[in-house]
Amino acid sequence: NAGRRVTRGALYRTLDRLAKKGLLEWELEPSSVPERGGHPMRRLLVTEEGVAAASASREVLLRYFEALGPIGPA
Repeated sequence: NAGRRVTRGALYRTLDRLAKKGLLEWELEPSSVPERGGHPMRRLLVTEEGVAAASASREVLLRYFEALGPIGPA
């Protein structure tokens, strides 16, 4: 992130976008933690489509770095 802090709002907006694409799912759980004021906890689940997309992205990056070759002195 180039030394910048990521805000909680930016993180959740990104996760919500991934959920809208079907790559993630939110599961709501009732809160038993008084500090949450009764607000449900959201558990994040990666869908099968999300696993496939992450795997495909990983393969693209691996091929890219393999083609790039070593950087700097050997």
